[in-house]
Amino acid sequence: MVEILVVRHGQSEADILNRCEGRADYALTDLGQQQARLLAEWIHREHTVDAIFSSTLNRARQTAAAIAETTKVPVL
Repeated sequence: MVEILVVRHGQSEADILNRCEGRADYALTDLGQQQARLLAEWIHREHTVDAIFSSTLNRARQTAAAIAETTKVPVL
């Protein structure tokens, strides 16, 4: 069985500013980075990760990088 996890990035600077991000390239806040680390730990405990795919936007790449660091699976 194939299992696909779809995750949203952690809190970004645009979330603080109450802005719709779209393709704007906002970074994660400190809280967003903490959320990404906690998510990564949960994914590592609960799932086997074979591949990580990410948008090229900074906030998505930061979230994917946290998951990659914890799971030791590179981001594609």
